[in-house]
Amino acid sequence: MLQIINEIDTIIRSNDWFEFYILNYDGRTLKIGGGIDLVYSHSLEIVFTDIFGVHGFFEIWNSNTKKPVFILPEEDHNLELNLKFEIEKEYQVYIFRTEDYENDVYIAAKHVSFEEVVVKY
Repeated sequence: MLQIINEIDTIIRSNDWFEFYILNYDGRTLKIGGGIDLVYSHSLEIVFTDIFGVHGFFEIWNSNTKKPVFILPEEDHNLELNLKFEIEKEYQVYIFRTEDYENDVYIAAKHVSFEEVVVKY
């Protein structure tokens, strides 16, 4: 799983900036779209399955690509988040660091995958 997280973060951080938004949530799967200009297209889709919960934004959020953007919490922070959001054991917390908001985006899910695909609007 750490390899997938690092691959996604590397893709994001290879750009001077990156924007994200929720593309779709169907009750089981959450799809996040990302790219450098979401007015015209997105170039990355991150898919979370078996969702427990989300603490985030329905508006577009930006991330500072000079620092890690998509990460797993450190062990002590993970415990804190599990207690705060009452996350059950089999779920993993994923974090998107935000630039424009005080809070980051937290997603608790069992699985994550991604696809580099350009989708024009």
